[in-house]
Amino acid sequence: MKKSFMHCADIHLGRQQFNSEQRWLDFGISLKYIIDTSIEKKVDYILLSGDFFHERTINAKTLSLSNQLLSKAKEANIEVIAIEGNHDKAPYKDGQSWLEYLEKIGLIKLLTLSYDEDGAPLMLPYENGAGNVLIHDGFRIIGLGYLGATTPKRIAQIKDAIEHFDGYTVVMLHAAVDTLLGQSLGGFKGEALKEFEYVDYFALGHIHSRYEGENWYNPGAPEYVHLDEAKGKNGISPEKGFYHVVVDASNAEINYIESKKRRVIYKEINVSHCSTPTEVKEYALAEIGVYKDTEAILYARLVGNAPFSPIEIDMYNIEEELTIEPMFFYCELINMCSLKGAKSEQLNVELDKDEIERIVYRAILDEKYPQNALKEGIEDLIVSIKAGVLSGEEPEQIAKVIDDYALRADVEELLNENK
Repeated sequence: MKKSFMHCADIHLGRQQFNSEQRWLDFGISLKYIIDTSIEKKVDYILLSGDFFHERTINAKTLSLSNQLLSKAKEANIEVIAIEGNHDKAPYKDGQSWLEYLEKIGLIKLLTLSYDEDGAPLMLPYENGAGNVLIHDGFRIIGLGYLGATTPKRIAQIKDAIEHFDGYTVVMLHAAVDTLLGQSLGGFKGEALKEFEYVDYFALGHIHSRYEGENWYNPGAPEYVHLDEAKGKNGISPEKGFYHVVVDASNAEINYIESKKRRVIYKEINVSHCSTPTEVKEYALAEIGVYKDTEAILYARLVGNAPFSPIEIDMYNIEEELTIEPMFFYCELINMCSLKGAKSEQLNVELDKDEIERIVYRAILDEKYPQNALKEGIEDLIVSIKAGVLSGEEPEQIAKVIDDYALRADVEELLNENK
């Protein structure tokens, strides 16, 4: 038994970043490169581990592009196996997702996890567009999809539901290993995957940069869905691409292939030595100028302590200077400077947008509820609700997150009263 596959995820087809037609096309180009490489390598399967589309509701041109590109794989006798990510699920009250439509017209096989009447996960053979287990000549693919806030609990149940198989087993899952923990966004601890006795390769998606573990692989989004992905964070490298895996009996050769994507230049500019907003502008333009590339996207942050109010820095004027004679395909400048000597020292360290939002939430809670011992939990709850809404979680799932928090808060308050 010799099989080969490409493992990719987070294509986000239909993403029209900056409202740019060319950026919409860039996401299609990255998918085309994966399919072309798959044809060249003569693989048996392309595994799409969630978030094939960027939106749950797509426009006609995005659907047309997906049909055109996936048809190339079908014509080359490559089976495209997919699971739904959080971006792919059917809109609330709609009965069918666009991935289900692609399956009905024969362009993909969509593996969908089902549950029994007690809520236990079922491993059902894929037949006639239903089921989540596909078996071909000693090669087994199991699709789990996106499990959201229930991921840690479901992972434990699924481990016991997967039976012994005399061959090679791949499990497709849209989840985050050792990140997004406690945020109701599909995060769970990687040690749980080591307990799966009958799984050889976990084909993950969800996190937009490459990272790997002992038996799990996350290729990253092939294009930059968000510009801050060019920086990398939490120890995750900013690599983007897909895996080419060749399986011979129980052995697998796994190679990583960089994706075709538009270059994003990340630059951090420390302006602490500048004494006026004009100096900041001149210094920033000089620092940025050496990276001139009209095909690249510039993502730059001004950091450091200024002897004047940071809001005096005219960011619009700096960006305008960069577009008089175009230096980049697109540029985004962010002012992260702080006033020298200000109390908000914590904003001087390297923080991402999510961390800054947490600081703001904390300040509001401290002001309104100074004596409330549950403030930290409320902060986490706000982050979880926002993340759930932005990722397209069902209203019932978000309501459950709130109910679970309320229950924990009641218990904690009762314990505090009895101390």
